[in-house]
This record gives sequence, C-alpha cells and structure tokens, in this order.
Amino acid sequence: MRDRRFKYLRNFMAHVTYGQDIDYMNQMPTMKEMRRLNAAGRLKGPEAFYFLPTKPVEELYDTTSDPHEIHNLAGDPKYEDVLRRMRRVLMKWMKETGDVGLIPEPDFDEMKRPGGRFEQTAEPGFVAGDKPHTVAVSCPTPGASIAYRTDGKNGRIGWKLYSKPVMLERGQVLKAKACRIGFKDSKVVEYRLGDSVSTTEQPSSKAMLHWRERLDQTDLLDRLLAIKSLDGQGDKAIPAYLNALEDKYGPVRYWAVVGLHNACNDAEAIDKARPALVKMLDDSSPSVAIAAAHALCDWDREAQALPVLVDAMKHGRDNVRLYAAIALGKIGEKARPAISEIKAAMKDKYKYVARVNKYTLMRFGEEPPKEHGKN
Repeated sequence: MRDRRFKYLRNFMAHVTYGQDIDYMNQMPTMKEMRRLNAAGRLKGPEAFYFLPTKPVEELYDTTSDPHEIHNLAGDPKYEDVLRRMRRVLMKWMKETGDVGLIPEPDFDEMKRPGGRFEQTAEPGFVAGDKPHTVAVSCPTPGASIAYRTDGKNGRIGWKLYSKPVMLERGQVLKAKACRIGFKDSKVVEYRLGDSVSTTEQPSSKAMLHWRERLDQTDLLDRLLAIKSLDGQGDKAIPAYLNALEDKYGPVRYWAVVGLHNACNDAEAIDKARPALVKMLDDSSPSVAIAAAHALCDWDREAQALPVLVDAMKHGRDNVRLYAAIALGKIGEKARPAISEIKAAMKDKYKYVARVNKYTLMRFGEEPPKEHGKN
C-alpha cells in the first residue's frame, strides 16, 4: 500500500526468508554470485537483507528520502500515525476485495472442488425470442457463458459465444453448451424450430453456487484477518493461538499452528504447545496436519511427525504434496530418514514438488534425479 511519499508492506509469512529457493532464479548468474557471497559471509548491510532468515511483519519506507527502501520505519514512533493509516487502508482493501491469499492452497483447492470433484455447469435451456424464428438461450449456473453453433441448411459454423437471441431457418439445428471456469462444461443440447421452449429464463440454482459465492456467505476471511493480527506479538499471542486450534475453519487452524510454531521460542512454551499440536496431526485439513508435523519435527518429535509428512507426499492433491515437500525441506537433517521417499517424489507429476525436493536432496549432498512432472 502506498501514497505519494510512503510505501507500506505487510508480510503475512514473516517467518519465511525473502531468499527462497526458486529454481529459475537460482540459475541466473547474478543470483548464483549473490548466494556464493552470502555463503562466504561477504554480504554486509542492505545487500544481506535478501538472505535474512525471516522478514519483519511490517515495512514502511519514505520513498522520497529513501528511494531504494533500505530503512524500515515501521518501528519508529515518529511514523506511528503513518503506519496505522496505511495498515488501516490495507485491511479495508483486503476486506472489500475479498482477498483469499490467506487461505492455504490445499484448503482453497478443496473449497473450489469438494472431494476433488469438478462441478458441472448446468445444461442451457431455450427461451422464446422476441422476434419470429428466434430463440434465446439461458443457463441456471450463475456466471456461466454459453457457446452455440448452428448446423443444417447453410452448413455448419464453429462454436460462437452467445450474446443475443439466434435466428434460425427451417432445417437448422441450434446446439448449445454452457461453460464456467472451474466447472466442467455442460452436455450439448439441441433445438429445432417447432420444439417446445420456455417463456422465461431458467432461475439460478443455489446448488450450483460458485465457490466465491459460497465463501462470501461465511465469516472465514474476517476470522483469518483477525488471527493474522496477532503476528509479531510473540509469546503474548500463544493463548489466542491455542484457542484458535479449535476454530471451525481449517485455514484459521492452520495459521494458529504456524503462529504457535513461531511464537514458542523457549522450552516452557514448547512443552505447553506440543501436546496440542500432536492432536492436530489428525486434523481434517491436510494443511493443518502438515504444519503441525513441521513444528513437531522442529520440536524433537519427528518420530510422531515425520510419518505424517511422508504420507502427505503421496496425497492425491498436488498442493498437499507440495506443502509436505516444503516442510520436509525446512526440517533439515531430520528429513534424512525419508530420503528414499524424497527421491521417489522427484518423479511427481506436479513439477513444483520435484523442484522443492531437488533442493532438499542437494542440501543432503545427493545428486537429484531428473524432474518428470508437469507445471
């Protein structure tokens, strides 16, 4: 968020470094040199920022006096009013736009396609046109587009996007199908002059609500912004995170687990949170179970947690396997017992899983097999 002078950034994953392993970037000569210098301890000051292990929760820069955005003013009391104003505007914008960025990808996949199944767009229906020999077409699935073509007397035309009633001649057949992004296309339906038609458009079917419409009927996004407001509060936020483990929404429970993982920085706090996260290993949301397993591996409970990550690497959903691969990469040497499964996952059909595992194997000193997956 920015105005003419100030630029505000909110890092919702402040626990993750700026300098993540991104395959195409790592192949660039400049990035190779930066990583070499960083490994040698030769980067100092601002040039080392990219490789810091974490990010600040908030960043505020005076772009007039600091055009390269080097000096973070978020902690300076002189700029507290600016910080609050920018933060308020960002939160308002996120609510107004219905920002879904805080929903973990595996949960988002399930939201769009429950049970991994695509919904199918409803078949279009034919409505009497306002002129003789014309027919209108409608579909009860909200937001669907209709494609049509005519076969018959004047030959056959390709599919066109429907926008207005179609005029037919005798002997012509009007074919139509309905489509919506994220849905399977409907079956093709046909109409000939003289067939029965409806006098009104088909009403929308509530059973066919798009995921976005279903989401907007919940308070999930508000609850996500509420739990992320705890970022940066350290151990003061631990009680709230523990309570949020019981939230009805998987994405909120996910951020509660991530929050605990990062807020519990001493043995006493870890001992208090560990039993709660053990229970989360069986959570109905794979995102939550993977996040809990990641934390428990870091907290010396890999005997319980590592099998959860290994099992998740075999999940039917691409992004579940990706989340598991990322967690295995982050737990370092504690992932070594799973090295055979990590090598096997280099053949994953989802290329991003293979790319994450590639860098995990390289950190183990292993030569990674060639990638086989799709983008």
